[in-house]
Amino acid sequence: MKPGFALAFLLAACTPPAMHAKITMTISVRVTANAEPGTVTVNGQNKGAAPVEFDALALPFDPALKPAAWPPKGAQVFSPTVAQHGKEESSLALAILGDVLYVRTLVHGTETLGAVRLKVTGADGTSFDFDNAEKEVNSNLGRAEHAVRIRYKRRK
Repeated sequence: MKPGFALAFLLAACTPPAMHAKITMTISVRVTANAEPGTVTVNGQNKGAAPVEFDALALPFDPALKPAAWPPKGAQVFSPTVAQHGKEESSLALAILGDVLYVRTLVHGTETLGAVRLKVTGADGTSFDFDNAEKEVNSNLGRAEHAVRIRYKRRK
């Protein structure tokens, strides 16, 4: 065996297996500044007063709402957060159509599509409308943090 080949073989054998980056994906539901408080519900379950944070990777997707393709037909689509960490890429994409929030994630090479019924209501029971969204992504070789803040306002 040639010395160069033996060294390469030894280094390959001693190299630990590739580690996946730690990936977090957070969706925060808020009410626009200076607006009245709102209550957040997901799939009909009360999640409390806004602001409420959700782990996008653990959302209780409604199987009846799963989109056939991305982007969902007729939905308002937001550009995704994308992180490059080493040779891997992760992303979080959202789309809204009425009270349905569509979610598309890419984590460790696996794409997930799903949707939830997301509603924000005032104290009088009036539904709020989607106002705007802002996103943020931070990443390095060992981690990626995706965050999207969705704001609602009272219907006019």
